[in-house]
Amino acid sequence: MQPAQAQVLILNLHTKQFLFPESMEKMSMLKVLIITNYAFHPSELSNFELLDSLHNLKRIRLERISVPSF
Repeated sequence: MQPAQAQVLILNLHTKQFLFPESMEKMSMLKVLIITNYAFHPSELSNFELLDSLHNLKRIRLERISVPSF
């Protein structure tokens, strides 16, 4: 599978902080992003502004996730 061709990305986390990788900018076909954190405390996402470059992104589902204000 080529990451640039992915339409759905599911991330299962168990961490306090998560940094979106720079390679996500290349996922131009991504339509759905699901992030679930299984840790006891919410996970804080960094680099959230990378999602601005994903023009086909239609749905974002975040469970037990904290997004810092911009």
